[in-house]
Amino acid sequence: MAQRTKIPGTYTLSDIVNLAGAKQQWVTSWSKAGALKPMRGTRHAGKGAYRRFHVTEVMLAAILTPLADWGVTIGEIAAIADRLRRGLFSTKAVMWVDGEALLRAKNRVIDGRAAWIVVAREGRGTRRKYHIGAVNRPDRTPVEEVEIKGRNLPAFEAVLLLNLAAIWGPVMKAESEERKLVARLGRSGHHEG
Repeated sequence: MAQRTKIPGTYTLSDIVNLAGAKQQWVTSWSKAGALKPMRGTRHAGKGAYRRFHVTEVMLAAILTPLADWGVTIGEIAAIADRLRRGLFSTKAVMWVDGEALLRAKNRVIDGRAAWIVVAREGRGTRRKYHIGAVNRPDRTPVEEVEIKGRNLPAFEAVLLLNLAAIWGPVMKAESEERKLVARLGRSGHHEG
């Protein structure tokens, strides 16, 4: 069996479970469904080999976890993950995800400030739709005034408010510790293996 070696800047499914607070079964299903995308070269890892994920996938899993708790199906999770990935980690405008608002929210969290993702659900069964945006200061913005796609939140069937700083805290701490370790090892000339 292959020995598990930590590769700086990468995470295994087990790491994602620990950092995102997700259930092992969910993370495995998300990976199989394409909601979480392993790094190239590790996608079809064989027995005893580990798929590796970039930190952005760990951050994404931290958002998907409360959605799974909310009852969002695996197919919906995969679609939401795809749109969130494009909204959070690129500048492309995406269908029902406010990509610019998500990028601003992500940058606020990186800068140590508060930001929240808002997930609004409408419809039932196969006709359910999710609309995703961000609120930078919900403490100063009455919920009735928060809009997604030009509609106030009370107009939706259900709304989930996710505190990005809270759900990304463990991920960002692990990433910071990883950077410090890599810098120390680089200065000392040692390699972890």
